[in-house]
Amino acid sequence: MKDVYAKYECNQNAMNYFFAEKGYIKRGNLRNSKIKKDIFSPINTPEAAYILGFYIADGCVNGNKFVITLSEKDKEILEKIRDYMSPVTKLCYKPERVNKTGITTHPMYSFSFACKEIVSRLEELGLGQKKTYLEKSIKNIVPKELMWDFIRGYWDGDGNINSSEVTKSVILKNGETTSYQYTNIGFTIISKDPLILEELNEFFLESGISTHVYPDSRGNYLVGTHSKSEVEKIYNNLYTSSNLYLNRKRIKFDEIMKIPR
Repeated sequence: MKDVYAKYECNQNAMNYFFAEKGYIKRGNLRNSKIKKDIFSPINTPEAAYILGFYIADGCVNGNKFVITLSEKDKEILEKIRDYMSPVTKLCYKPERVNKTGITTHPMYSFSFACKEIVSRLEELGLGQKKTYLEKSIKNIVPKELMWDFIRGYWDGDGNINSSEVTKSVILKNGETTSYQYTNIGFTIISKDPLILEELNEFFLESGISTHVYPDSRGNYLVGTHSKSEVEKIYNNLYTSSNLYLNRKRIKFDEIMKIPR
């Protein structure tokens, strides 16, 4: 088969998918043979670290299935994750609908496949069913050399970069009041679990980046910084080791970093 792929200059995953669609290959057998069952055993590649971070932020385990569901606008990163983990799995499109509470949900894409090995490994790591409300630790799971990949994945799922114009008033020695404007830039990651954020904060501090963990008014916790110089340090480390990232967030981060101090 490799000779066929080379002769016609076609992508192997695409051709395997085509053969499965036509019934020349059993989809179940093909899918099972292509799944990276040991992706988290151990975590030793930038891709595995990124995907674990993204999964902790936006994924779940449902029975023996690994699942990530995202907005339609983020389909591109779901395809990249799919291509690395289980390349012949179809993404499932979920159209806009009104849920039981009357809220309209945006169109979504879901990446879901069954793999006992991956699910069992996530359970062993304490990252399986109902992980949102569990204490999560990555200290002995993600090696330090892959932490920036993990952070990029976690931030792509549950992080934010923003800028806002702030006007500040000051009273001069002569009693007069004057004001000046500056751009406030913030980098944050949010979680229900403060433990994992404390571990990220510890890594940032060890990397010479001043961040802190703090609660919000909704029972969540955040780790991050609103210092332009510290955000720059994060930016300079976040995109150096892999091309696996959410493109719209990368573009936004790029644009914010161009804002003059």
